[in-house]
Amino acid sequence: SRDRQSSAEETPAAERTIAAIPEDASPGEDPSEFTVRARRVEPQNYIERIRVRGRTQAFRQVQVRAEQAGRIVSEPVPRGARVNEGDVLCEIAIDNREADLAEAEARLEQAEFEYQASRDLQSRSLQSDVAVAQLRTAVESARAAVSRAELAIKKKKKEK
Repeated sequence: SRDRQSSAEETPAAERTIAAIPEDASPGEDPSEFTVRARRVEPQNYIERIRVRGRTQAFRQVQVRAEQAGRIVSEPVPRGARVNEGDVLCEIAIDNREADLAEAEARLEQAEFEYQASRDLQSRSLQSDVAVAQLRTAVESARAAVSRAELAIKKKKKEK
């Protein structure tokens, strides 16, 4: 039976003759008494689908941080989404930037006032050089904060 199968597999389909003979049939029985069902099979393409469970990992990862803190006013890009350079990931409200600038200007004004008072005291030998230097540093730091706040407003206006 195995030899019949292998030779049938090697024979082209057009030349193949298939006979169904039960295993318990004796050699003298007439094979015409058996019913055979046949079906024509046509070759066709199919897509093989395989379900696999797994976990993917990004090839590269980038950590993104905002230059300025604030309230998010637009829907952020979904985590894991593909983005290109220059894409807007989310928008931060500009309304608090005006307040940040006003606060920075007020701190600068206070730092300048304290520095001037400290210099007055120093001229009368009532203030140390170290204290005056610390207050001068506070003035420079407050100026930098004002510059950052102004730059944040300019950047936001330029983006619109």
